[in-house]
Amino acid sequence: YLFAGKSHYTTAIKPVFNNGFSYLYLALFALASLSVFTALNRTEALVCYARFTVTIIAYFNIAILLHGRLHLFKLLAQVLAVILLVESLQTLIAFFNGLETMPLDNLILSLQGNTGLKNIFAATLVVKIPFVIYCIYTSGLWGKIIHMGILILGVLSIFIVNARSSYVGLALVLLVYLLFCVLQYFKERKTEPLLYRAGAVLLPMIAAFFLSQIIVSNALNLQSNHGAYGTVTERLGTISYEGDGRAIHWENTLLYLQQNPFSGCGYGNWKIAS
Repeated sequence: YLFAGKSHYTTAIKPVFNNGFSYLYLALFALASLSVFTALNRTEALVCYARFTVTIIAYFNIAILLHGRLHLFKLLAQVLAVILLVESLQTLIAFFNGLETMPLDNLILSLQGNTGLKNIFAATLVVKIPFVIYCIYTSGLWGKIIHMGILILGVLSIFIVNARSSYVGLALVLLVYLLFCVLQYFKERKTEPLLYRAGAVLLPMIAAFFLSQIIVSNALNLQSNHGAYGTVTERLGTISYEGDGRAIHWENTLLYLQQNPFSGCGYGNWKIAS
């Protein structure tokens, strides 16, 4: 498509490929290709490199198509917000329907959406949250209200899926947005817009937090056998550096880097080396 319309997209191709981020991405792509030859398992390296190839092609396609068309970004953000709404409703419906027929642990593990694992599904929900926040920030009153409702349902679904890494990701998204609001305040020196901007995102997230606490607590009360999953605060309390062998993995990573500073283990092969 891009080749057929190259006369139309020529003005976009050059600046996209000359972008500093593109240089870094291509450098990583080249380095990964070289590491295939020194990989512990070349077949695994090639499988992972094929995924990388698909990703980098998608990056350049999207960058070229959107170049000079940033007005379309809001539409794309709204589309992703609608997708998040649908996924959240499906998740909540599946959760409430399964409460009386499945143990809570099995029920939460079954919340996978169209992925193969609840942690990956939770990550796909978190990735869409910044787009909803963007819609809240740029929309008028009714648009803000609608997207605030979507944000409540999205964050509520993330909390119910009970993936701790998604909690960390959500906290980072909120932190970056609040930092942006503070920078805007220093630029404008107006307190009222700061409160509106921060409150429009903070209040839905706080509401989702308390709703999840109530829902999961009631779910735990309904079932006599309490497994590994619980409320958001209980799950957050289990996050630690030593937990799930994290300390050993990080220490082994540093040791491996010291012992193999140049050859490494090959792209996509750390799962084997570790």
